[in-house]
Amino acid sequence: MSGGSMQLRLFRRAIREGKTLMTACAESGLSLTEARLTIAADAANPPQDDAYELIGSARKDCEMARNAKKKDDEVEIVKKPDFDRAIKILKGDLNPLTEEGAKIRGDQAAAWKTIEKDCNCNKKAMKAVHALMRMDPELRDDYLRTLYGGMQAAGIGISEDLVDQMEGDDAPSMPTRKKAPVELHTVN
Repeated sequence: MSGGSMQLRLFRRAIREGKTLMTACAESGLSLTEARLTIAADAANPPQDDAYELIGSARKDCEMARNAKKKDDEVEIVKKPDFDRAIKILKGDLNPLTEEGAKIRGDQAAAWKTIEKDCNCNKKAMKAVHALMRMDPELRDDYLRTLYGGMQAAGIGISEDLVDQMEGDDAPSMPTRKKAPVELHTVN
């Protein structure tokens, strides 16, 4: 067969069936530019009849698409909204959870305010520490190595402040911790 690719065959069939250029492009997967070039080339040199034939699974796909259209044409019954049940769910399920969530968020806000005001800590930094505390240790180590390496590359560090100078200390550095030795097991 010398009819060309499957896309060209699908495009030519769609045009021959009287479909619009855009529809033929959508069905065949051909771009608009390719489609226009194909139409011009076919006008100058009309293709043989086999250029419109589908081969192999494409024929089955077309038959399946026709059958799918028939199923899509069926009418679907639209159900009436059950407002009474929806209101019961709002009152019985969602309202108590919303109130409980508001109480929890209030408690969290009070705790963060204490950390910020009474403990004199930067709240955003402590939120980052809190996130690190909940992180898987391996992911945390990878995150911290990347953060620390990125900080070094960007020239970001802790500047000595008056408290450090008063106490005669250097600015704090990134902490490291010793890991427990890993036990290796042999597998037979």
